[in-house]
Amino acid sequence: MNTLDMNWIGAKWWKFDFHTHTPASDDYGKGNQEQLKKITPKEWLLNFMKAEIDCVAITDHNSGDWIDSLKSAYLEMKEANETNFREIHLFP
Repeated sequence: MNTLDMNWIGAKWWKFDFHTHTPASDDYGKGNQEQLKKITPKEWLLNFMKAEIDCVAITDHNSGDWIDSLKSAYLEMKEANETNFREIHLFP
């Protein structure tokens, strides 16, 4: 069940990462940049889903190149009922 559809009384805590980058940003990741930049939008999303993050702000430097790819990958995963899929909210 989608947590946004649930009715609850009182406060609700959300896990929100307010500062994330995708491979579109020059400073994405630490370590072997060449290898890290090979991640797919699906893999990028799954990393946050596995960590049970509810909301992600995408704060790439001077680029919005990955936004549409992430949205498409998210919808494909949701429609396919992908293993490890969970609701996540993207804030471009």
